[in-house]
Amino acid sequence: MTAQQHHWQTGSAAAPEPGGGGTDGGIAGGPAPAGPVPEPPTPPPGPVHPAAARGPADAGQTHAGQPYAALPLSGPPAGLPQPLPLPQPLPRNGAARGSLALGIWALVVCCTFVAAPAAVPLGIAALAVGAVALGRVRRGTGGRRGWAVSGMSAGGVAVVAGALLTGLLVAGAVDSVAVTSGPGSDRTADAGDRVVWEDGLVAVFDAPGRPEHDTATRLTVTLTQEGDDRADLSDQDIRVRTDGREMAPGRVRVRLSPVGLLRPGNSTEMVLSFTLPPGTSRVAVDFSPGPGHDTAYWEFRIGPDGSGDGGRDEPGRPGGPGGRERADV
Repeated sequence: MTAQQHHWQTGSAAAPEPGGGGTDGGIAGGPAPAGPVPEPPTPPPGPVHPAAARGPADAGQTHAGQPYAALPLSGPPAGLPQPLPLPQPLPRNGAARGSLALGIWALVVCCTFVAAPAAVPLGIAALAVGAVALGRVRRGTGGRRGWAVSGMSAGGVAVVAGALLTGLLVAGAVDSVAVTSGPGSDRTADAGDRVVWEDGLVAVFDAPGRPEHDTATRLTVTLTQEGDDRADLSDQDIRVRTDGREMAPGRVRVRLSPVGLLRPGNSTEMVLSFTLPPGTSRVAVDFSPGPGHDTAYWEFRIGPDGSGDGGRDEPGRPGGPGGRERADV
């Protein structure tokens, strides 16, 4: 009977023979351990990934109770929060920048009034380019949505404002009442000349006069409506120049009776009064009788006493703005 069989039968705690096949002393066939076997370390509380409980040397090895080889740890342990992915920057959206630039330019053009018609196509272009930019934003292929919305808003305002200003320009050009007579248009008119507008309105200036005991020079113009429609005299445009220097509007006093519409066949008088500087030899008057009427031009020679003699210095000379500038009035 061997020692191992005796141990099983008697239950004694005798140690197995060196080199025997027992398992209490270590690996079969190996030497017995020299001292007590240390206790294994206590694992930390909480769930632990199987691969994390083993060292790097155990990676890929099969252990008891595991039918498959353990894989090395490639991420945070189970139960810990996963890191959020970093946001990816959106690609640039050139259409948004173009829409904003077109909208700003359209508004600038509107402010010039004269070039307001050009604001309409610029505004439409800003709207179209802005729509393309917003489409890219919705598809996620572009950013700068605020730029696109701002460009479209500016373009829309420019289209509306440009259309209104264009209508005003066209209406002003169509409704303009031109001077049809030679005096006042082709040449400057003098005292007694009939200046006729296209709607039949006639203006005749008297010679400048200065009443006794009065320092102001007066010009009286008679307005007669010889056409079939009423003439609007609600807003006159009057400018007076003395020897080429324009007088301030506040120095020219205007009296018109009655004010408003002048019926066909009726007449009214307008009186201009102003104080001339000493030594004045010529007085020029630019006069538009009402809204939409073109300006007509008069020129008067002034005597030493401040009144006009009604004479002509250069009969038949060219008038209008160019004639007055050449005569240095």
